[in-house]
Amino acid sequence: MANMLAELIYDDIAHQRRTRTFCDIFPDENTFNTEYAASALTMSLTATNKKALYYLLYARYGNSHIASSDENQFKYKMWSIIYMYGPNWEKELALQATFRNMTEAQLVQGAKTIFNHAHNPGTAPTTSTLEELTYIDDQNTANYKKSNLDAYYLLEGLLKADVTEQFIRKFEGLFIRFVSPEPALLFEMEV
Repeated sequence: MANMLAELIYDDIAHQRRTRTFCDIFPDENTFNTEYAASALTMSLTATNKKALYYLLYARYGNSHIASSDENQFKYKMWSIIYMYGPNWEKELALQATFRNMTEAQLVQGAKTIFNHAHNPGTAPTTSTLEELTYIDDQNTANYKKSNLDAYYLLEGLLKADVTEQFIRKFEGLFIRFVSPEPALLFEMEV
């Protein structure tokens, strides 16, 4: 009896909305991907990232009602955000994974400075190489190494900002942000 009453209350609240929820429009990943692929604004996100994107949107906005009376416009606003910011998000995810997988040796590795001076080297020296010259008269090199503390501090700074949170927040404007029932939409019709 209590469950039936809860369902009736939920149905009553759900019917007070003019728009459907994200889950109503995209009930599963396949529906999302099929409609995305059929849109004019597709980007070449990897299958893994498309799957992750659907479930991230589902987790954040699944039961949120869309802020547009036109579902097609809502979808194209969503596709537009993915088109504009999706490739950067995907690249930033890859960079973040690279940073997370760096070894301690890679973290402490520093820059190298090379000063060369040659009198009549026999061949014209190139200025575009980053390697030491073997035929010079005089060479000074400086190899720098970060301390572990500096290396980990740098790594922590690179990992602090979560690129996914920034990307998912871009979709906020597509959804209604309040929980009270919407007023009825009044309009006049000629008969």
